[in-house]
Amino acid sequence: MANLYSASQDSNSSGVTERQSSSPDAAPPDRNAQLREFLADQAWGLSVTCDVLASFVDLEDDAGIQYAVRRVVAHAKAIRDAAKLMFVSDRENGHG
Repeated sequence: MANLYSASQDSNSSGVTERQSSSPDAAPPDRNAQLREFLADQAWGLSVTCDVLASFVDLEDDAGIQYAVRRVVAHAKAIRDAAKLMFVSDRENGHG
């Protein structure tokens, strides 16, 4: 998968990638914007984990398969829960 955040991420000296705000004076994002960003991150994590799972299946690595399946389920639950929060927020604001 291509780096979706190449324009908005920088690596610090330890190699850890951090998101950078486009403007220090930018208004804080609304709740749904934060949830959409979280959903995008989780979807990316799910995609990567599915690729890892496929590799473990190809390698017939049962321990790796078990680990990757737990990670897939964790990402899926996080996506489900964030989506629920977003939809509840939309209904409360009269958007659905």
